[in-house]
Amino acid sequence: MNYWMLGLISAVVIIVSLVLTVRVLKEEDKKIKKYEGEEDSAANELKRSNDYEKESLTKNVKNLSFIYVIVTAVSILVLALYIFSL
Repeated sequence: MNYWMLGLISAVVIIVSLVLTVRVLKEEDKKIKKYEGEEDSAANELKRSNDYEKESLTKNVKNLSFIYVIVTAVSILVLALYIFSL
């Protein structure tokens, strides 16, 4: 396989993972800005904080883990193709 093709595949996977990571971070930033604009009591802020921690563990960590598992798998595949094509 052509080395340029392997490099291109690696670059595309890295760029896609970066874009998806930034997307997840922007969603969280929007939530934070929304909450900053609201005036809440300490009890509501505590409840929202607890809900965020639960949601972050169930949603964001899963999404980011999926992204990086795919990136790692494709990187290993590209490395294997490179090694076996020598």
